[in-house]
Amino acid sequence: MTNKPKLNNSNFAMWRALIALAYADHKLTPAEVEFFKKQLGSLELTDSQKETFSNDLRGGTKIADVYGDISEPNHKTHLLNMAYVLFHRDGNFSKIEKNFYDELYNKHLKALDSNRPSTDHAEKDIAAWDKQRNKAIEKTDSTLLGDIASYFSWLI
Repeated sequence: MTNKPKLNNSNFAMWRALIALAYADHKLTPAEVEFFKKQLGSLELTDSQKETFSNDLRGGTKIADVYGDISEPNHKTHLLNMAYVLFHRDGNFSKIEKNFYDELYNKHLKALDSNRPSTDHAEKDIAAWDKQRNKAIEKTDSTLLGDIASYFSWLI
């Protein structure tokens, strides 16, 4: 029995997308190959997943073909983090890698924003709370003024 984590479909697609991103500069450097050996070697992979990764490492996939299969937001975030590490792995963060990273980053932020719950109800709640608070302040002010006036009534 192994303690290595298994990959679900979303996580599998994340790793495939990362491999596709490694080819952003049209080459896979020895440092990037070692990176993938270490990372993928720490996972429990099925024979089919190993075969797919092997094909992908020979340039057999495009990010457009697998990005849509990353269904979990945390896997998309992980892809961003790992892409950053990968793109700096060879010591040369090329312009094309930066463009890919920026595009991926913006796509991820847009997806997060579109999944954000509406705040309309919160704005209405805040407006109602402000209205209540203002009434309470007005009441407190008038009550306080009356109390102060009665306190000093002996002076009048």
